[in-house]
Amino acid sequence: MINNISAWGKNYLQNFREHPGKATVALVLQIVFLIGWGHFYYFLYKQYTLFVIPGIVPGKGNVYANVAFVVLITIVGIYASFRWAKMLFANDSPLRQKLLAVAGSVLCIPAALLLWIAISELPIFDGDIYTSFWAK
Repeated sequence: MINNISAWGKNYLQNFREHPGKATVALVLQIVFLIGWGHFYYFLYKQYTLFVIPGIVPGKGNVYANVAFVVLITIVGIYASFRWAKMLFANDSPLRQKLLAVAGSVLCIPAALLLWIAISELPIFDGDIYTSFWAK
């Protein structure tokens, strides 16, 4: 495994020597990707610690709708981030494919909003339920 990582690093540095402009753009895209998905995983951490695990929604809302949203967004987010990370961090992928990976990541934000609207409008989540059955 160490040999694979060192080979990847050598290939990465070779790309910087051969094409410094493209490699810099690719590096910026990778940094933006890591910051964005890092923020997403921090958001998930906060959702799990504030709503899902305690089972309590302060204010107005339905705890079960929040839990369903967080679980679905976790599954979809993990799948999307790992799939696009493979494309973005591969040494042999073209710059256009890396741009598409970052654009797909950005489009996850409105998709998550639409998913939240769709889940909260389902008839089974009608009414305000502040505490779940697993809350103390």
